[in-house]
Amino acid sequence: MISKDSMQDNTFFNNFDNAENDNASESDDISNDGSVISDSTSESTENNRQNNIDDLDRNINPLIVNKVKCMYTNADQLRNKIDELEAQIQVVKPDFIFITEVLPKTNIDIDCISPLFNIEGYIAYPSKNTGRGVIIYAKSNFCVSPNEYMNSLYDDASWCNWVKDNKTVLIGSIYRSPSNQNSCLNIIGLLNEAARLYNNILITGDFNMRDIDWNFWTTPHSEDHYEHTFIEALRDNFLYQHIDKPTRFRENQMCRTLDLVITKDESNIDNINIDAPLGLSDHATITFDFLYSFNEYETGKSKYKYSKCDFEKFSEDFSNFDWDSSFEDKDISEMWKIFYEKYKKCVETYIPKTNPKPGCQPKPLWLTFDCLSNIKRKQKAWSRYLATRRAVDFDFYKVARNRANENVRKAKKGI
Repeated sequence: MISKDSMQDNTFFNNFDNAENDNASESDDISNDGSVISDSTSESTENNRQNNIDDLDRNINPLIVNKVKCMYTNADQLRNKIDELEAQIQVVKPDFIFITEVLPKTNIDIDCISPLFNIEGYIAYPSKNTGRGVIIYAKSNFCVSPNEYMNSLYDDASWCNWVKDNKTVLIGSIYRSPSNQNSCLNIIGLLNEAARLYNNILITGDFNMRDIDWNFWTTPHSEDHYEHTFIEALRDNFLYQHIDKPTRFRENQMCRTLDLVITKDESNIDNINIDAPLGLSDHATITFDFLYSFNEYETGKSKYKYSKCDFEKFSEDFSNFDWDSSFEDKDISEMWKIFYEKYKKCVETYIPKTNPKPGCQPKPLWLTFDCLSNIKRKQKAWSRYLATRRAVDFDFYKVARNRANENVRKAKKGI
């Protein structure tokens, strides 16, 4: 174990922050026959290359793969981890967030619809107030609504319809308790209905299928075992499960792949990352891109960057304008119109615009630079542990995790 003194040692964190610098070397341009190209030829070639780039810029195809960033984890009760989740959102910037095991196992004095689970910029779609609780968070500007039919089939799950480009995507998240083997039949029924009714599906959740090897889609159990039945249900419905690495980590226990991501097509999911858990949870956080369609790219609404305004020229232009003659014999409405048109013209001339990325998420007031830095260090420590699986690296991760948690708590109290 790491001593208290070493926990205060920043050397460990500095090791993660050091980046290797690549040494770039310049070389002469060489033709296909090995001869050195002259300066004039090189300049001409560069001009042609720039012209080609300009032509490409003028003919960019507006159709791209439309995708959303998703984040999933089993929180093992969310109430004491909601602040870290908000901080983590600033790093990942997800469009959808899926949380299972929202509620504690015992002494439940809260439910999933509690305002304590609200997150600015998102709308929460909770499961029923039974079981451990599931919440799907969707960006507030998304067209999302609860799927009442799917929600009626199984209590410990949340289902939503996401309407995008006049098409409906079924979004779901499920929790299955390991102590309830019969619930597997209910979940298989859910998969059957989802595949029957919808062409585009995204399902996440903690299914607690402990012994399935997802690299080969096999289980050591017999054909009448629920794990074998689950695999066959996926195959029968032409569904694809994307997670093939462990997602639950406990000291001195075998790592398990319990948390799954299911879609109708292998190409629906990209950029899967198994990241550090929230707080003291032993379930990893999974981030991934959900590729749902092709469509035109839309940017966010442009804004004026007032901090970059040329105030000197702006003021000079306003002062040199002949307001007296312009306002002569005008009523108040006409004067306002003249003033507004002049002001708008100066704004367009002297204040630059910025085009924000679509779906920009406002940062919480309490979220400091130190908070974000410690969360990123925690992620780096987690990545190192996943790469080595050494006990010493897991100890380093716990130091980084505890420091990040403490930093979040202090920052939230400081507001």
